Amino acid sequence: MDQTRTERHKALETIERERSSKVIAYVLSPENASVAEDIIPPLFHQLMTMGKQPRLDVILSARGGSPEAAWRILSLIREFADYLTVIVGYRVFSAAAFLALGADEIIMTPLSELGPVHIQTGSPLAPVANDGNPTWVVPYDILSYFELAKQQGVPPEIYFGELDIHPLVVGSAMRAYNIAKLAAKKCLLSSSNKLNNTQLEKIISAFVGDTPSSSMPFVRKECQDELGLPVKHLPANLDPVLGNLINQYNQLVSYSTGFEQDPISGREARTITPAILESLNLTIVHRRKLERIANPDGTINEVPGFGGWADETIQEAM
Repeated sequence: MDQTRTERHKALETIERERSSKVIAYVLSPENASVAEDIIPPLFHQLMTMGKQPRLDVILSARGGSPEAAWRILSLIREFADYLTVIVGYRVFSAAAFLALGADEIIMTPLSELGPVHIQTGSPLAPVANDGNPTWVVPYDILSYFELAKQQGVPPEIYFGELDIHPLVVGSAMRAYNIAKLAAKKCLLSSSNKLNNTQLEKIISAFVGDTPSSSMPFVRKECQDELGLPVKHLPANLDPVLGNLINQYNQLVSYSTGFEQDPISGREARTITPAILESLNLTIVHRRKLERIANPDGTINEVPGFGGWADETIQEAM
């Protein structure tokens, strides 16, 4: 076992001992990774290895993700945990935050942030941007547009007629918005923290729709006092343990090799590590190649190449 993994495991062991739980860390790069359904097979592998647990802690750090994937991940974890705690390592934004909403308990430190969903949809029917690509359509912009019409006393269909956008694009954007609301609701209802309809709608609205900026976080006090989420604090002795552990994971998911040239094709590529899924039993990492492509105008693009999840524990044993 390499030295950095030894140090991470010591921290995981300390958290498990102090909290009488089993721990899984799921940490993604803030730059090039998001919660997606590709995690399902390796997560299932992790959970099967651990077996069903009375208390399971998931240390989570992710800047975004798919609402559908968040619900699928949560429902899978629920099959293996009687009581689920999500420990917010640092930033858990967008649909990744739905995993926390579905927990029985949310651990937040002074550094922790939960963030709202920022839905964007693209379509060949959308207006074309200056670079020749379709523009992103944001449901919140559409809703704000019609809210402005309402405030001004102007029939929305008149305002709509001024939009240079295909009606099906609007429909697609609003469908994505409704999917996010549905996923948030399903996650919240899976928690043992029972909410009445008013509380439920307040939380859903906060995370899907009512927060104008996707960069505006909900900090610990807001989540606990204003939103009524089941937020708890770590014991003081575990705060530095978690902080150091998250720092180690962030360094790992920020790791990148230098560019290497393929001797046959002559193309250059580097390897990045966008995500890690780790317990004391298994260390599973995601590796991805980024190929360097030169454009005719002299600019350089990095195109994602092959990659996927690999069980480093098995590789080490071999």
